[in-house]
Amino acid sequence: MILLLLATLGRAFAGSLATLLSSTVTVGAGLAIAGALVGGFIKAAYTGRAALATGVYAVAPALGSTIAAAASSPLTQAFGSWRVGIGAWAIPVCSRSAHGFSSRVVSVARRGHLNRDPTA
Repeated sequence: MILLLLATLGRAFAGSLATLLSSTVTVGAGLAIAGALVGGFIKAAYTGRAALATGVYAVAPALGSTIAAAASSPLTQAFGSWRVGIGAWAIPVCSRSAHGFSSRVVSVARRGHLNRDPTA
């Protein structure tokens, strides 16, 4: 998630076409890696409802990209900068990263393994 966040911010602050394209490739790579790993996480977390959870996950990227495509142009026009239109999508990544990290720490703390977990 951190790679995705940095690449998304990199797109917003790109000073050249090469930086814009390389950060776009990095966003794509981050999404591809995350997409490949999520299936295993879903099966582990939702053993009784893995099919439903996988279906929800399959629809979520399509819905998210539809919303992003529909909202980026109005954001660009409202703020007068394409950088804001692209950079605004770092906000959901930040919130998701913070939520994922905090829920992981809470989960580990409840089990009493906080000092043995490398992510804590």
